This record gives sequence, C-alpha cells and structure tokens, in this order.
Amino acid sequence: MTDIFPCLLCQSQASFFASSPSRDFFSCPACALIFVPPFQHLNQAQEKARYLEHQNLVSDPAYQAFLTPFMKALKERVSPDALGLDFGCGPTKALQTWLGQEGYQLEAFDPYFFADPKLLKKQYDFVCLTEVLEHMEKPLEALKEIHQLLKAGGLLAVQTHWLPKDEWAGEQKFPQWHYARDPTHVAFYSPTSLKWIADYFAWGLELLEGDLAFFSKQLP
Repeated sequence: MTDIFPCLLCQSQASFFASSPSRDFFSCPACALIFVPPFQHLNQAQEKARYLEHQNLVSDPAYQAFLTPFMKALKERVSPDALGLDFGCGPTKALQTWLGQEGYQLEAFDPYFFADPKLLKKQYDFVCLTEVLEHMEKPLEALKEIHQLLKAGGLLAVQTHWLPKDEWAGEQKFPQWHYARDPTHVAFYSPTSLKWIADYFAWGLELLEGDLAFFSKQLP
C-alpha cells in the first residue's frame, strides 16, 4: 500500500491517516477530506446489498425523526411551489413522501433503485443529498452533475456527518467511529471540505448545526 494517494475530492496528494482491519483512510491537506482509496471500495453488487439492509422505511418514526431537522431547515428556505430532486433517495422515497404530504413537489432518483434518466435532464429549484455525499466515490464528478441540475439561484441541501472533533478524531480511534465503520462510507467531510466545494463552484454556503450544509448556486 502506498502512503500517498490522490484525494477523491480535490485530487491533491493525500497521506495515510489510519487503518482498520478491512480498509485504510487517507487525509487530504488541501481540502481536509478523509477518504478510503478506490481499490478498497465495495463493488456495485456489494454496495446495493448493503443498502438493502438499511431500514429507511417511510413508516419508521425513528428515521423520520432523524431527517426532521433537515426537512425543517429546508422548508425554511424553499417554498412549496419549488421543484426539487432527492438525489440518492434509496429504495423507499421516504423524503419524497414526507415532503409531499406538506405540498412539496420532489422527484426521487437513485442509481440503484430509481434510475430514471429523464430526471437528470431537467433543472430543479433545489436538490437534496441526505446521507449521500459520504457514499460518492467520485464526489467532484457527481457535484458537477448536480451543479447542472440546479437552476440559477437554486439550493443544494446536504446532510452528512462532519468529521468528529472529540475522541474519535485521532488516527487511533477514527476507524472505530460509527460513521467510518460503514463499508459504503468512503468520504468524510469537515466544514473545510464543504467550504472547498463552495469555492470550487462559486456557491454560497450556510453551515448549520446537525451536520447540515446548504449551498446556493449564484444568479448570473
């Protein structure tokens, strides 16, 4: 294994940070991303099987409670007449159901479960990435696609656990952090990483408590 690897996000040279029995983690000095190198990522069949183990059901009150802060923040910033896209919705379209019950029009796309290519040929007032960014093996390519999906003035609403600042932050304990133990999680972001994204796309950025980030595509 090499001690240097290109960052998944910014392609800067990242150095070895920590390891677990099953995979390694690299840390980027330029954008502060911590990531798993591509050769240790799951293949598509393994990844889909893992997603099917998740119990993200519309009827699950615990899952709805988990996403309630995200939905509350989104509704404070987006009007019900706006058109949105839940990018990476998973197998249940839960966010579409819950926001739809409050009058919001939200399309749902997922590369494994609802891969309707027509949805990626439209533009949207807002795009939701809830617990998706950490799964992206090529995050910059995916974000470039999302940039094209957003109308000028549109909002990209993101929820992903930021890198810990407590006992799990060090190289000894990081691999034991619950978020790092999920084999489908390959990229771990800090506010610095999110600011790098905002600068790259010239997006506005609002960081909120609860690991929420709201990017805004600038008007021409």
